[in-house]
Amino acid sequence: MQVLLIDPLVSAQPAADPQALADPAFRAFATRLLETLDRRLAAATPQPARGEATLMRIPLVASGDAPFPAPPAPPAAEGADCTIDSPWLSMTVRRDADGLHVALLALWSERQALLDLAALASQAPLPQRAPQAPLSRAEFAALAD
Repeated sequence: MQVLLIDPLVSAQPAADPQALADPAFRAFATRLLETLDRRLAAATPQPARGEATLMRIPLVASGDAPFPAPPAPPAAEGADCTIDSPWLSMTVRRDADGLHVALLALWSERQALLDLAALASQAPLPQRAPQAPLSRAEFAALAD
């Protein structure tokens, strides 16, 4: 399985191993998601299965006011046998002569988590998609005030 773990708040360089991630919550999320995906791909029969996983942390607040890098594009849905698209995960599944191919983009978004919790607490409709960028320090300070 190809893995790309992105935490631009900590490093401009992506990682391939969850143990290299500095944020403990993101590390736990990545570890569990990748273990589950690995186990499911290994159980695929009768043809082999392969996967591509990109996970990105989007913190609530960026360290300054500089633009935060945009998340990678989700997997292309065209020609997929199955697609999932949510604020947390975009995934495609394809079957071809080489077997099963799963591609996913998972976002660990602290801002989306707060929006979801607020919507659940107020029984309001869940937001369709949070802005996929953290608040700048100045934006956060203005909201906090």
